[in-house]
Amino acid sequence: MATVIQPVADAQSALDRDASEFFTVACPGMGCHQNCPLKAEVRDGRMVSLTAAPIPGAPEDTHACLRGIAAIDLPYNPARLKYPMRRIGERGEGRWERISWDDAYAEIATRLADIRDTDGPQAVLMHGSGSSSVPLSGVNAGGATGRFANLFGCTEIVGWAVDGGPFVAGLVNYGFFFGGANDPRDWVNSKLIIIWGENMAESAMRDFNHVMRARKAGAKLVVISPTFDATAAKADWWVPIEPSTDGALALAMTHVLIEEGLYDEDYVRRHTIAPFLVRDDNGQLLRGRDLGTGAPDEDYVVWDQTNAVAATIAARVTDLPGVVPALSAAVTVNGVPCHTGFDLLTQQAAKHSPERVSDLCKIPVETIRELARHYGRNRPSTIKIGFGVCRTFHGDLNARAILALAALTGDVGRSGGGASGWCKAYSPMLNSSPVYAADGRRSRRLHISEGHHAIVTGKPWPIKAMVVLGTNLLGSIPNRRVWTEQIFPKLDFIVAVDIVESTTAQFADIVLPGTTIFERTDLYGALGCTILSQQAIAPMHEAKSDVEIVSELARRLGLGEHFTQNTEQYLAAMLDHPTQDGITLDRLRAEGGIVRGKGAEKPHISFADKRFPSPSGRIEFYAEYLHHLGEALPSHKEPGEGKRSALAQRYPLQFFTGRRKFTNQSQSYYRTTKELNPEPRIRLNPTDALQRGLGEEDWVRVYNDRGDFRVRVQLSDGIRPGTAWMEHGWWPRDFPHGHYQDLLRPLNLPTPDMINPAFQVYWGMWKEFAQNAPSPGLMPYGLADQIFDCLVQIERHDEAAA
Repeated sequence: MATVIQPVADAQSALDRDASEFFTVACPGMGCHQNCPLKAEVRDGRMVSLTAAPIPGAPEDTHACLRGIAAIDLPYNPARLKYPMRRIGERGEGRWERISWDDAYAEIATRLADIRDTDGPQAVLMHGSGSSSVPLSGVNAGGATGRFANLFGCTEIVGWAVDGGPFVAGLVNYGFFFGGANDPRDWVNSKLIIIWGENMAESAMRDFNHVMRARKAGAKLVVISPTFDATAAKADWWVPIEPSTDGALALAMTHVLIEEGLYDEDYVRRHTIAPFLVRDDNGQLLRGRDLGTGAPDEDYVVWDQTNAVAATIAARVTDLPGVVPALSAAVTVNGVPCHTGFDLLTQQAAKHSPERVSDLCKIPVETIRELARHYGRNRPSTIKIGFGVCRTFHGDLNARAILALAALTGDVGRSGGGASGWCKAYSPMLNSSPVYAADGRRSRRLHISEGHHAIVTGKPWPIKAMVVLGTNLLGSIPNRRVWTEQIFPKLDFIVAVDIVESTTAQFADIVLPGTTIFERTDLYGALGCTILSQQAIAPMHEAKSDVEIVSELARRLGLGEHFTQNTEQYLAAMLDHPTQDGITLDRLRAEGGIVRGKGAEKPHISFADKRFPSPSGRIEFYAEYLHHLGEALPSHKEPGEGKRSALAQRYPLQFFTGRRKFTNQSQSYYRTTKELNPEPRIRLNPTDALQRGLGEEDWVRVYNDRGDFRVRVQLSDGIRPGTAWMEHGWWPRDFPHGHYQDLLRPLNLPTPDMINPAFQVYWGMWKEFAQNAPSPGLMPYGLADQIFDCLVQIERHDEAAA
């Protein structure tokens, strides 16, 4: 087995270490969103170890996982792209000829200029760097490439085709896209932690350390997940839910809290829209203008249970002198029949009582009731929503139902509480405008799925070329065959910048070798700190950074006057932000590359002042703007392709994927992790395997109408019957035939049955993106990621072993 780090075992080793240089670097595996800084030891120009970089003022956040430490292999990968290459065979054949950087620049600039002059600059699609290989906010993470896209006039991709649910649920309930989770350091103050749909012990290891600290302090841990994984193994209680039924379970728990009075009545009355009156006729909130009394038009209306009259209350007001708003009221106001928001939530929850959803969720009635009582009686409690509850057509409803449940206990805005899909510590902001928004120009922007659709359809405008930087589309976006058979053939020219010949790069016309994070300098914010990721080693072979590449292309395309600055100058400009409070590059270097921002010493409590940025200033579990879709309240709706559909007669197994400690998206199969985990497996429950005559290690064919692949079986009682699971991140070369991505529904070619109309509404609400959108479009974070809406069948296929 490979050894990544050797301890200092003798005096000579200590002397060698004294001769080393140390650099703070970003972990290249940022797709886990932990953003841990690492300390790189360099000796004679070569990295010899990676360890956790100390976090000032927060030693509990000092962390390095297997993926991070094993990333020492990344720059020395034998498969590194060494020099620019031009395709000489068919796309996907992998036949190349070496060319010089000068020839590569000349050809790319000529082709882009020709397309600009013939079809307009918007015909060039810029597919920026992915979060798994670069810092999330630095000059090489879209800053320089975004600058080029803006100035050239490219169509620029915004958002991801994944993970919309937790974010839009936060937008609906709190008015804040990233939701209402507290800093993970605060979890030690929780009495109960519910991890819902996430294997944190393997996918978010640093945050899971805080879960374990909380358990040591006495907190109970509940894990709700279809799989018994490493996180469930640490739990006090594992609830094995049927996939895609999370919203139904949350509403059943809501029913129990209301039925048994286990909710915080004062909090619900003052900090949610529960007492607001809702019109029975059109589902809209009753407003002051509906009263005919001259009350302010936009004020909300409550029923004063003391005086039995309607009263108005302005947004962001929690109390009215002498008025006690009724939580339950069926009244007629100025001729309009109304009910309170609390009544409507109560009615909706009753439709999803434990008795009604038990068979749907495959959870016993008494288990649901005990789970709800456990949550209602142990305060403060926190809920961490994983992306696993949302990777289905109606995943937004699942997340909204969980946040509606959390609104009842009074724990949102309280130490030890909170509920959200995203856990963020306060960090100083970087000022991206001087880099990104050069000369005030803005590129045309499309949601990622719209951009891919535009390539095939030519709408809203034709796309003729694509520049892909640091992201492996064929390894991360569902159904690669749609790409290879329908999308790529429509493009006249493809450029890929990467560090290895990824499955996407194999279809490019020009491939350019990019730098790893260890070979360049950049900035990012994490853990309440500003972090300088320092260049630790010289670029390998002929690799160049994004800044170098786009700057040279800009000069050749007549935009050179806007690209006269170097990386250091860009980074200095990005530190010009009030929240940085005087943090400079010099200070960062002097203090080891990590400086904690003011206000980050204590764990951040989201909405501690109970002031929510929603229109009402309260938690809004009722969304009047979705009434026309029947989704003003969260509910359970069947997934786009689920086990209760007619298709399940042919394909009875629900297939889904997840991450384990060995992988970070499709990047992290380093030498060390590949030795530890050398081959993919598909997990099946023994019951399903017995029905198919399958045993451990048998080769099988996994298939549906969209494709098939072959893989070995691993039997597991930790997988629900009727489901099949495997870890995400394997490349096509790891399978004797096919790839699991081929079986997924192709989000990159949206059709009416793939588009959740609620996401079009959410797009309009998210002003930062919508203000520059060419059309109402789709939500930046997905048209709801549907990678779990995938039914398959599995059969023995012994010849695969050959």
